Amino acid sequence: MKIAAPAIADGRPIARRSVMNESKKDRRKTDLLDAAAELFRKVGYESTRMEDVAKAADVSPKTVYNYFANKQRLLIEFLQRDRTALIPAYEEVVENPSPTLAETLARLIHADIGNVITSADKTLWREVLAAELRSHKSGSDGFAANRSVFLRFVRRAILKFHKVEDLAVPTSVAVEMVYALSSYNFREYCANDKLTPNDMLKLANVHMHHLVEDWTKRSQTARRESWERTRKGP
Repeated sequence: MKIAAPAIADGRPIARRSVMNESKKDRRKTDLLDAAAELFRKVGYESTRMEDVAKAADVSPKTVYNYFANKQRLLIEFLQRDRTALIPAYEEVVENPSPTLAETLARLIHADIGNVITSADKTLWREVLAAELRSHKSGSDGFAANRSVFLRFVRRAILKFHKVEDLAVPTSVAVEMVYALSSYNFREYCANDKLTPNDMLKLANVHMHHLVEDWTKRSQTARRESWERTRKGP
C-alpha cells in the first residue's frame, strides 16, 4: 500500500509543494540571469546595476539580492550556468575520443564555444570576459571553481592517451597549457565576428598538434638520453 505524502491544511502534499517552489525558484533565477545577460550585451557589465536587472526582469531589487549578493556573484553564476550546460558536450568528447590526443583536445576546445554563434553572442561574451578579468582576484572567489570544470575534462582526455610518465611535462602543466590556448582562442573568436566555430576547430587542431608533438618528442628525447646514460654506466 502506498503511503500518502504528509499534507498541510489546504490538502496539498508538503513534498509536492517543495518541488514546485524549487522549480519556481529555479525559473526565477534563470529569468534574472537572462535579464542580466541582455543588459550586459546592450549597455555593458560596468553600466548594469542590480536595480536595472530587477526592472528588466519585472521584480523588485530585493528579489534580485535574494538570489545574488552582488553583481560579481551574479556574474559568477552566469558563468557557472554556461559551464554546466557545456558538460554533456565535454563528456561526449572524452567518452568518444578521436584517434589522436591532439584531435580530441581540439574538439574539447571547440565544444567550449558552446552556443556563442552570432555577433550578438560575441558582444555579450566580450563584456563577460572583460568583467571576469577585472573581477577575478583570488583562487577562491568562485571563478576558479568554474574554470576547474573544463580542466578536469582536459586531464581526463590526456590520461586516456598517455600515462603520466609518457609526457615531457607534468600532467598539471599540460592541462594548464591547453587551458591557456583554449582561453586565447575563445577571446580571439569573440573579438572577430567573421570567425566561425569551424574556423576555431581548425585553429585548435593546429595548436594541439604542435603542443602534443612537443610533449611527446621531448619525452622521447629524455628517455633516449636516460637509456644512453644507463648503457654507458657510471
